[in-house]
Amino acid sequence: DKSAEGGRERRNSLVPRTLSPIPQVAPEKLKPCYGDIVINLKAGRDLAELGPLGSDPFVVITTDFSPFVVKSEWKFKTSTPVWNQQFVLPVSRYDMEGRILFTLFNFNHLTKNNYLGRLDLSLYDIVTKVDIQGWMPLTYESRKKSKKQSVGQLELSLQWSPRQQPSATKLDLNHIL
Repeated sequence: DKSAEGGRERRNSLVPRTLSPIPQVAPEKLKPCYGDIVINLKAGRDLAELGPLGSDPFVVITTDFSPFVVKSEWKFKTSTPVWNQQFVLPVSRYDMEGRILFTLFNFNHLTKNNYLGRLDLSLYDIVTKVDIQGWMPLTYESRKKSKKQSVGQLELSLQWSPRQQPSATKLDLNHIL
């Protein structure tokens, strides 16, 4: 197809579906997801020790699909902390895409807290398995190394509690008109 400008070929301006900036969701994850995830942060073991007496560990829990951010208590000078804390994460999504991130830090009184490792869990795995519990390995990604190193474990229990999906209400315009 030649255009009037200099005899150049006119190209199709449509972006192929595979190059779309809209992320594609796997078909099995296209189910609505309404409910609560009950997170029981129980303990840690084999954590990195930054000083002769251990670390002062605490965990920050975040997601990539909501503004949910919670922080555990910090435990004084230990590589085997016991938290026994419970958090409830409300989920209201049109799909099951998403991740929950548990990031372990060493509390530092004078400077920035030290990163000790992380655990990354899929929302899809939590929702489909309903109940996940046990010791889960943390990984540490150094800026200098691309390898992930094992740096201890967190003991967690996660339970999915579904809620009724909100229904659309009919709009009655009779009283307005």
